[in-house]
Amino acid sequence: MGIIPELNSSAVNAAWRFTQNADQFADTPESILAPHRQQTIERMRTQPVVLCAQGDTLISFSTQSKIRTATGKKPTSAETSGVRMHAAIALNENGLPLGILRCAYGKKTPKTRNCLYGLRDIDQAASDLADETQVFSVMDRDADAFEILSSQQTLKRTHVLVRTKQDRELGRDGETLFKTMSSAAPAGVIRVEADALRHWRKSIRTAHKGAVPQNMQMQVRFRKVTLPPTKNHTQSPVQVWGIHLRELYPPENTAPLECYLLTTKEVTSLEEAEQMFGYYNLRRHLDGTFQILKTGCKAERLEMQDVQYLHPELTLYMVTAWIIMLMKFLRHMAEELPAEMLFTESELQMIRVYANSYNLPESNDLASAILLVAMMGGYINRKHDPPPGPAILWRGYANLRTRAAAYEEMTAFYDLVERPSP
Repeated sequence: MGIIPELNSSAVNAAWRFTQNADQFADTPESILAPHRQQTIERMRTQPVVLCAQGDTLISFSTQSKIRTATGKKPTSAETSGVRMHAAIALNENGLPLGILRCAYGKKTPKTRNCLYGLRDIDQAASDLADETQVFSVMDRDADAFEILSSQQTLKRTHVLVRTKQDRELGRDGETLFKTMSSAAPAGVIRVEADALRHWRKSIRTAHKGAVPQNMQMQVRFRKVTLPPTKNHTQSPVQVWGIHLRELYPPENTAPLECYLLTTKEVTSLEEAEQMFGYYNLRRHLDGTFQILKTGCKAERLEMQDVQYLHPELTLYMVTAWIIMLMKFLRHMAEELPAEMLFTESELQMIRVYANSYNLPESNDLASAILLVAMMGGYINRKHDPPPGPAILWRGYANLRTRAAAYEEMTAFYDLVERPSP
């Protein structure tokens, strides 16, 4: 991949020339991502449902004074030097990461506008899919805007699913969105497991005064609502389906956890409402990819003096973060999958060499291959050790890529000269 910390001097110089001359060779983030994006679309073709989770993150370089970057704002501090990235990752309905669809960078662009651009990108990718494939753009509360929901009128293939935070007025009689949604007849009760609540941890702690429940029962309501335009009142109202979930049995003296979702996909049953809630919860895989980008791939430690050189590098790092996310996802279910599904032949050869060098069992499937990659990154694999994290998988994959690149160079060299005797 070329995104590895242990490189020889010629490879480092080549990588530096690549980033320094990105504009000269038209190596924009879009052109760099294009081959991976096309492969992602090919993987999307095989799925009946595709969830495209999109959102923003700030790649902070506040500790590196030499980097001249845009100034963004963090909710917990004043101003910080960094690069704002807007990305979209494609998932299947089980949460399997299919690939990165978008990596864009901005300075002061409103998040709503980034999501609108992302919607167009997603809808363009969806136009290449079969008509039977359903495509959803899944967004968090930052995308709760009339412009996002009304864009359904111009989108050809993509449904919108967003978690709402604004209690809008729906008419002149004072009726509000939250009141209307919560007054619908209860459709039933669903149980939400702990894994689905991990990305809600902060709001759960706030609601439960520090206690994080393992699971909860939530009452579900849904109904069709009509949203009036918020800014341009010449626009037509938009009809969407609202889903309201409310915790039934919160701890004593604590407020129940609530969630409001809006979608342009028709919801007519409890099963469909639960499905939409499940789709929204899978958006946590985008946040997980951002976390891998920062903590695993150490993207915030890149040392360059101008932001224009950071964009191509961050795009490559984002694709690598997807690979690490895919390893984490497949590790639990890959015992029946071939290792060739994820690794190249040269990588598999180096995994076998590593296993033989340390008298470890050779990889017979994808799960054992991923475990060996983690051990290359320092994972000890003791009986009670927790699963390998993104930083270990990153180091292991970097180690593997170094070995595979050396193996490929040696193979090419011995294709030209006589191979020495063992």
